Amino acid sequence: MQGEDARFVRLAGVPTSLYVRLHAHVDDLLRELALLDVAEGYGLGPEWDRAREQAETAERAGREHVDLELRLPADAADRLGGLFEQADALARAGLLLTTEAPPELRELRDRLVAELSRRLQDGHSP
Repeated sequence: MQGEDARFVRLAGVPTSLYVRLHAHVDDLLRELALLDVAEGYGLGPEWDRAREQAETAERAGREHVDLELRLPADAADRLGGLFEQADALARAGLLLTTEAPPELRELRDRLVAELSRRLQDGHSP
């Protein structure tokens, strides 16, 4: 998701262990969606891996919260939101091995997407 229009985003105070669980769940979804050619064009790439590394480092250090620092294009939140909606629909229909995100992961995911949208689209500073 990097490119010439990439913007710096800092998401402060993300619950570390919950984010690590969310990241693992989304990784499982992405593997399945890639096999189905559904995730084409979402291009999470190195910034997705970087977010995981930041969260896992914080978790190993025993920190309850982590500040995620990423460079993402302006449409990253829309693309992620669309991917998550599509994945949830496929999971509910029983078309994936990965289950739909449990409520606590869905809530965190939705909050993060909303905050990304606010910061990227509305031009809020990091």
